[in-house]
Amino acid sequence: MSSSDAPAQRRPFNLRVCAWFAFWMTVIVVWTENSTLVVNSTSFNSLAPSIALVFVLAVFTGAVNPLLRRLRPGWALDGREQILLYIMLSIGSPLSSIGLVHFLYSVVEAPFYHARPENKWDLFTSAYPNWFAIPDAIEARHFWEGSADGVPWRLWRTPLAMWSIFVLAFNFGLLSCVLLVHQQWIRSERLTFPLVYLPLELTAVEQGQAYSPIWRNQILWIGFSIAIVPHLFNGLHTYFPAVPLLPFKNELNLTRGMTEPWRQLGSMPLNFYPCIIAFAALLPLDVSLSVWFFFVVQCLLSLFGGITGLTAATSGGATAFPFAPEQSVGAWLGLVLVNLWFARHHLRAVLLGTGDAPATAEDIRLHRTALLAFACCLAVLVTWSCTAGMSPLVATVFFGLVFMLCLALARIRGEAGVGCISGPMMPQDLLLLTTGTRAYTLRDLTVMTTYRWFTVEFRGAPTVMGYQLEALKMADSVGASVRHVVAAVGVATVFTMVVASYVTLGVIYKHGGITLNTWRFSQVPTEGYNMLVSWIQTPRERDWLRIQAVLFGAAVLFGLTSLRMKVLWWPLHPIGYAVGFTKRTIPWIWFAFLLGWLLKAVVLKVGGHRWHQKLPVFCLGLILGDFFMAGLFGVVGALVPQAGYQAFP
Repeated sequence: MSSSDAPAQRRPFNLRVCAWFAFWMTVIVVWTENSTLVVNSTSFNSLAPSIALVFVLAVFTGAVNPLLRRLRPGWALDGREQILLYIMLSIGSPLSSIGLVHFLYSVVEAPFYHARPENKWDLFTSAYPNWFAIPDAIEARHFWEGSADGVPWRLWRTPLAMWSIFVLAFNFGLLSCVLLVHQQWIRSERLTFPLVYLPLELTAVEQGQAYSPIWRNQILWIGFSIAIVPHLFNGLHTYFPAVPLLPFKNELNLTRGMTEPWRQLGSMPLNFYPCIIAFAALLPLDVSLSVWFFFVVQCLLSLFGGITGLTAATSGGATAFPFAPEQSVGAWLGLVLVNLWFARHHLRAVLLGTGDAPATAEDIRLHRTALLAFACCLAVLVTWSCTAGMSPLVATVFFGLVFMLCLALARIRGEAGVGCISGPMMPQDLLLLTTGTRAYTLRDLTVMTTYRWFTVEFRGAPTVMGYQLEALKMADSVGASVRHVVAAVGVATVFTMVVASYVTLGVIYKHGGITLNTWRFSQVPTEGYNMLVSWIQTPRERDWLRIQAVLFGAAVLFGLTSLRMKVLWWPLHPIGYAVGFTKRTIPWIWFAFLLGWLLKAVVLKVGGHRWHQKLPVFCLGLILGDFFMAGLFGVVGALVPQAGYQAFP
């Protein structure tokens, strides 16, 4: 058939895709708020990609879309349209949860309800902007305790308008950063992007077929079957205690019951998360090895510090030897600097139109527009913060650090596929240890503390940049234009922000914030302000020891990068060090990474090339089975009025 006879491809971003996105995103929002907030069931954004996102993608590509092809062909989506739908849902998923609505509203309304004489929050409330939320004490009580009258939208008008400006500037600032580096990372360095394998395979529909051939692969269903068994038992155990519990997560701990000095190793749980094992097995061996290896190194350093007394001798600050948060943030900043240095020729070519291999006029125009857009977004964020009371210099430095750490996370996602890490030290803490609290006004400290809603958890707002980078990779793989991706990201951001805010505030006022998920509506909204009070009462000085730990982390990252480039047999990847010293979630996944690394090593050693070709399909089955059961019990959790089954922490 000649090219003129070939059926014309539809534009991948169109009204049909937007309509399906609006439907599925609304389902995800309502599902998330009721399942996660009300009954404390599965936390859908504990992992990236989001559990709800993968569940919806599997249902749509495996059942709904094939059925539409037979009954209503005009409503069905082709492969590229399904990728654009996935991109839009991936951008919206974190915004429907801890990336926006689960933290923002609880944090900004907390000072108007939780202030008590005993917690001394009155020390900063005079510097707290009233337009951050509703300052009225009675209305604050309705927010936290519930109200039969519903949401007072008239009173929320100003806070919602102001925070909408902030959120849009922040998210489009993230997108602008990604557009500056995406060609270097996608086409020049050819990062592996392990997290895009799943959506690309599920949406790879051949001509004349109703669904992807991956659904007919027996190896996929073997992995799927293995993954569903432990969740099936433990999920049923939650609702029917007579069903036996399988100890595959959080029940086993390598250091439980140990005596001194071995207790200094810290917590080393042996969790068997099938999806994490699968993601690790999709990585190059040096990356998966390095993630669990450097976590073990962190534990051994803690043991060394306990035995030698270094931990006790350095315990006067916020953290002690081996200063894991400080080393981690140094490594993340070092990772950004290293990759910007590697991309310097590319950036010079696309921004200045010079270099040995000058870029096309379209590339130059795209990157210059992205740079201008980033400058505008940063200016909006700084101006917004100054309106709230921050000084321009503090706001500029703060957001500079935020965007650098987000860029590091996007790089980690693109190269290592680790989408479930809480991140390194927060930028607020980095600023305070570097300069001390006396360098800032009360308003600086108050606004920075409020900004913890988007910096306290890197699986929240910062993870949006990782989704944006993966969106550009998927678009490049299926031949969609960058312009379509930008439009899709913009529509998804605005729509989700509006719908998620409407639904979440409705849930809050119906049930009362104090009855909702403890982490989101008790711990996060109060711990930052309690820390702010301690800074006011006992100012911190510059901490030279912890500054040295930050610099040491950057130096180790530089050293590992140099070794990896110059020594062919060097087995450790610098990203493993940056991930292995992160906080909170790395203990949950280290053992699964070890198993994933071991699985791939055995397959390569024993099965050779033939088995290695089948391994990705088996891993895809593990991921689908894991996420399907998490989503299934998420549905149950949204319907059954009791504490639900949490597939992941």
